[in-house]
Amino acid sequence: MAGNAVAGWYRVTNYVGQIGAASVHLSIQRYDFGPGTTVEGSYYYDKHLSPIPIYGLENDDKSLTLCEVHTPEEYEKAIVHGFKNGAYAIGCPLHLTPTDDGAVGEWRDSRHSYSISLKRVGSLDTTKEVQVVGVVEIPFWGQTERHAFIGSYQASSPEVRVQVVSKNTGMVVQTLDINPDCGFGHYMTPIYMNLERSHFHPEEVYLNCWSPHYGQSAYYSFDRKTGKFKWSRNR
Repeated sequence: MAGNAVAGWYRVTNYVGQIGAASVHLSIQRYDFGPGTTVEGSYYYDKHLSPIPIYGLENDDKSLTLCEVHTPEEYEKAIVHGFKNGAYAIGCPLHLTPTDDGAVGEWRDSRHSYSISLKRVGSLDTTKEVQVVGVVEIPFWGQTERHAFIGSYQASSPEVRVQVVSKNTGMVVQTLDINPDCGFGHYMTPIYMNLERSHFHPEEVYLNCWSPHYGQSAYYSFDRKTGKFKWSRNR
């Protein structure tokens, strides 16, 4: 099933393309407030299907400088607590410049440099009224070792569908059955944080809910017998 997509503060642009020879999907969310981070996002290499959190700055010339998060410590520092200024952006690997229909740029570190070429494939804006262009797929930061979770926003439906993707095959193996009382999609976090990995079990995730009656989180655990994620509890 699904949850309502209305959130009131999402401005998201989605891209597909190449980093060097590798195919990627990339999604970014922009912010108009605060002196620190102005962009957060998520991207994955199609070959691996493991979403990588990114964060950074939209510069005065509209180019983007983006850092990657690879450890729980980096996630806690950069995403959970955030930064008050842009000093951290020095040395970050992703550099993008928007174009009329996408973005170009470079991924570079001290040893490697790869060109980036991206095509814009969708956008979501809920800051005034819900506007969806194309199909906007959100690679949630929450994931398990074997599964990624992709939220699908479509102009033809007000609902958010959460697809479970096998990292091994790249195939969608399940669409989560979400209780509408969870209010999924309303939570005031980065859109990519609407689904997070559980701290209690490596094969469990939870959805952040926006409901005074349902609880703040809906947990889903992997059932080895059925090969599916099932609702386990609310908190």
